[in-house]
Amino acid sequence: MKDHFSQLYANQELLFKALANLQKDRLFLQQLLHEQSSDTVLQIKGLGLFKANPKSIANQTLQHLQALINKTYGVDFLADRVEQLNKTITRLTPSDWSKPLATPVYTLAEHYQDVQTARHAIQLLQQDVAAETITLNQPLTPADTQRLEHFQQQLQNNILSLLNSKRPDWGYALLINIARLMAVNASLTAQHWVFIDDFAEHSEQVPSEQIPDLAAQLQTAKQRWLAAKPSTQFTEMAYSRLEMTANHYAELSKAGEVVTIRYTGEQALPDKPAPLIIDSVPNLSVAELKQALADLDHYETRLHQQLAHHNRYDLVTRNCVTELFRTIDDAILNSPALRLTNSTNTHLEQPLGGHIRADYNFIPWVSFQSVQSQLHVSDSQLLPSYRGLQLEKLANQPLESLKEISTLTSSSYLFNSDDAWFVFFTDDMMLLRPVFGAFNIATAITQSIFGLFSLPFDDGENLHAGAVGFLMSAPELVFINIRKGSYPYLSPALALSNEVNRLLPDASE
Repeated sequence: MKDHFSQLYANQELLFKALANLQKDRLFLQQLLHEQSSDTVLQIKGLGLFKANPKSIANQTLQHLQALINKTYGVDFLADRVEQLNKTITRLTPSDWSKPLATPVYTLAEHYQDVQTARHAIQLLQQDVAAETITLNQPLTPADTQRLEHFQQQLQNNILSLLNSKRPDWGYALLINIARLMAVNASLTAQHWVFIDDFAEHSEQVPSEQIPDLAAQLQTAKQRWLAAKPSTQFTEMAYSRLEMTANHYAELSKAGEVVTIRYTGEQALPDKPAPLIIDSVPNLSVAELKQALADLDHYETRLHQQLAHHNRYDLVTRNCVTELFRTIDDAILNSPALRLTNSTNTHLEQPLGGHIRADYNFIPWVSFQSVQSQLHVSDSQLLPSYRGLQLEKLANQPLESLKEISTLTSSSYLFNSDDAWFVFFTDDMMLLRPVFGAFNIATAITQSIFGLFSLPFDDGENLHAGAVGFLMSAPELVFINIRKGSYPYLSPALALSNEVNRLLPDASE
């Protein structure tokens, strides 16, 4: 069954990736035909990890790499490699859009982007640049130094190997390895931990004052970073994990010094793109480019039909709950190990203890009750909300608990743009829920009216939020609660109870 789910997910992922790739390919083809503006369509992943060298002396890492390359491949290797890449660009051909929909297509735009990235990576080796880094106020131990020296040698070997690699994305991998080598060398020189800045280009910026329990989150971030330090030699995966935890820890540490910080967006493989300037183009005629566009359009039509068939949504007959049950049924029917032939229904009922019809269980809480009553449930856990955990702490403080009823007085909730305006929490107020719901509806209507006046300035955000707030509050009039409040800036340790947190995998594993 697990393999069936994995295959379904992989096929859908391929289809959506193909949609994104063909859209990028179309823009690139139109740009080559001068039908698209000269704005940058493609980017060079990894090039944004570097900046002009601020020091007056040349970058020692790049000088050492150049010496290693000359010794390994000869003094003319880099120049010859660039010339080879230039010829590759002129020989590029259009994408093959005749393949089946779930088959990956290496598009013209992807191929061009990969070759250009490799060109810029080689050129960077011959320039004077430095990596964008962050520094932790954490000294190296003798064991840290020994492991970093071993990883330093590993990175150097990777760089030498990638320069002569046949893999299509070797240029991006080369940029990552160069940037990390610069950070490792800086760590060894300063005897303090230095890492490349691995936050994504559009990481979420959070006002410092909106981060609850900052001291606790800082302590958690430090513990996760310490737990990520390996007890053996670095692997690339282990170093990536340490790099990500270090970036989060370092960014949180700046919360008291700057107005906003990047709260999420750390990447195991930082891409930090830079615009790709089209300075050389494939040797393709206008007729070839137009035919490539026609082939792409035909492929896109088939792709949209396939996606519409498999991903159609309906609130009642085809939502996330109904498709979960249908997928389970399909997995059982298609599993040789689970398929039985005793009767029409046995092959569905036997493995799970019963059968739940998707069309009768489209409401989440109804489907939960059906699972509990009809299937062999071995365990069921309720994950408490962050607000619920905070209320538990105030169980013996009636006045403080009373303040948590309203968003205006709550100490655990801070209003944020993820929520529409509302005044009262009603999830733990069954008897007073309709009364509080009436106040929340009035608040939502107020935001909608305000949204009408602010429409020219906020693109309808307040109007939309007011409408959503009304829909969220209306069920409260009939004792049904939907809204729980959003807490977007919580660390896992704060968002989960101690027992649930204990069940999570440790960061060092």
